[in-house]
Amino acid sequence: MCTHQHALAAWDRYQEFVKDPGPIVVGAAQGASCFGPAYETAMILDTDLRRRKIRDRVPMTYITAEPYIGTWASAASATARD
Repeated sequence: MCTHQHALAAWDRYQEFVKDPGPIVVGAAQGASCFGPAYETAMILDTDLRRRKIRDRVPMTYITAEPYIGTWASAASATARD
């Protein structure tokens, strides 16, 4: 989601999704300028689905072009230590 309009459209589609939940894919493709928002989106979805008590009906897949999940967190942690 890059704009306010993208966010509004995603919200509308999400409201339809939770009526009949199923698998969901979250991620950031190679060349993405920032991977953090994809992680945030996955965590927000997980939290909301748990609150709605439908998380067990939503298999989630996270896709990233990073060499390993959490690369950004490791880099941020190293920077904070320096």
